[in-house]
Amino acid sequence: MDVDNVDVINETVTNSIIVACDNSMPKSISKYKAQNWWTPNLNSLKKRNQTLRLEYQHLLKRHPGSESTRVAKRRFMANRKEYLNEIRRAKMASWRRFVTTESTEIVWGLPYKIAAGRVKPPKPLASLTENDGSMTKSWQETARAL
Repeated sequence: MDVDNVDVINETVTNSIIVACDNSMPKSISKYKAQNWWTPNLNSLKKRNQTLRLEYQHLLKRHPGSESTRVAKRRFMANRKEYLNEIRRAKMASWRRFVTTESTEIVWGLPYKIAAGRVKPPKPLASLTENDGSMTKSWQETARAL
């Protein structure tokens, strides 16, 4: 058998398997939704924070109580503080943009309703139907029925 022929057969079989998988299996959907306030700067701060945390943990295992461990902890904590502050700033800026755009479009819209306390969170499940067809009357009965 020719080596080129084996490569062609291999590529054909591989492509057939990929096509069969694509047609028969559902695509994986990410369970995480990107936040509209997330910025590229936050990505770099997050990566830096993870790196410094791993460095600190490594030193903590190898040299607990050493000066290098204390320095690594201070660097990690300082970066973590900066990262969390940047998250707060990004969220606040996003909220301000949202309120500004929403209130210029509709004065009595969602920002007004939130400020006036008219937007209520959904109420938790209060009752369920029992096996005999009756409804539960307390959260204890609902928990038991669940």
